[in-house]
Amino acid sequence: MSSQRKRDLLISGALAFLFFLGYLLSLIYGPHSAFTIDIFIGFGGLVLGFLLTRSRAAPALSSWRANPYLFALATIAFYLIAKYSSLLLHEWSHSTVAYLLGVLKTTPLDIYYGQDWTLRGISAIDDPVVYPHLMATGNNAAAGMISIAGPLMNVFLAVLALALLFLPGVRRSSLVFFLFFWVALHNIAQVWSYIPLRSVLYDGGDLYYFETAFSLSPWLATFVGTLLLIAAFALLFLSVFPSLCLQLKLTLMEKTALFALAWFTAFVWYGLFPLFFSGAGFFGGRMGILILEIAVGMGMIYLGPWNEE
Repeated sequence: MSSQRKRDLLISGALAFLFFLGYLLSLIYGPHSAFTIDIFIGFGGLVLGFLLTRSRAAPALSSWRANPYLFALATIAFYLIAKYSSLLLHEWSHSTVAYLLGVLKTTPLDIYYGQDWTLRGISAIDDPVVYPHLMATGNNAAAGMISIAGPLMNVFLAVLALALLFLPGVRRSSLVFFLFFWVALHNIAQVWSYIPLRSVLYDGGDLYYFETAFSLSPWLATFVGTLLLIAAFALLFLSVFPSLCLQLKLTLMEKTALFALAWFTAFVWYGLFPLFFSGAGFFGGRMGILILEIAVGMGMIYLGPWNEE
């Protein structure tokens, strides 16, 4: 690898890190000039880097992979497309079932699309159904079916994306392969944010209302769901990810950065962060789930694709 390409990899990686740092901090703490500057410097730097280096080519790489700045921009685009499509389809599933059951009187697309045009605001998407009111008026079955529709959509999207990732036609296109990797990751991780955490610790939320509406034990969904999710993560990180690295011809530096982003998204952003806002006592059930979250995440690192280099 030439010294110029190494510099481009380091600079594009640093700019992508800056973008994601500003983006994720904006979601946690709301708008702040420092976060906005991070996002603009990161994204703008990548665009400028691509424009300045677009004539450079790396041998044996497809056009969008040949330029590190363009690859970083594609990663950001696919990450955000996968994240927000899974979020919207989740909420639209709630509203569609509510519409079909006569609870929502307008249209299935009539959901709460956030608070404002900040990153945190537009991410606060939610369905308009008031589940406690439905249950208080004796509509338990409707509340249960509406509440479970969102998580079931994420399960469907995760299974569909994982299945597509093993099709030769999908793998022949590095762009499509890369996109569906992020679709699978976000949807598996979205379900992971429900099970085991919200299935046992939250007095509210989709799974809680479903279990309460139909008088189901939360431990059934927790036990079975946790085993299936660990299997899904193992399939994604230990089988699909190494194949993706080979298809994209990633260097160890690129592979490590991509793995870190995927791992952080699954096991910190969707896994650990919601744990600290559960409202449960830390040394009760929350400690056990914390240990489980860390164990599964560390297992993906220990068994990761580092021997593929």
